[in-house]
Amino acid sequence: MQTGFGGWKISFIKIMFNNESPFKAWAIAGQISAITITPILIFFGGGSWLADRMGWSEQVKLVLALAGIAVMLISLTTYLINLVRIYGH
Repeated sequence: MQTGFGGWKISFIKIMFNNESPFKAWAIAGQISAITITPILIFFGGGSWLADRMGWSEQVKLVLALAGIAVMLISLTTYLINLVRIYGH
């Protein structure tokens, strides 16, 4: 199974059948999920808690939520680009 992104291809089957451990694909999936969920937990949950504790307005919560989404997208994009460099063509 291959997916394309901007003309580059990532093949997770290549990871599994290129004399590498099949657990490497599971490790990559785990890293992607951690990269995705951590900013959401920190910025959404922690930001909401901090805004409530400090008595800040709802606009601060919105800014923190948008910052969490931005951090998640930037880190996920950087990780996927590095995967393409390692395993892509």
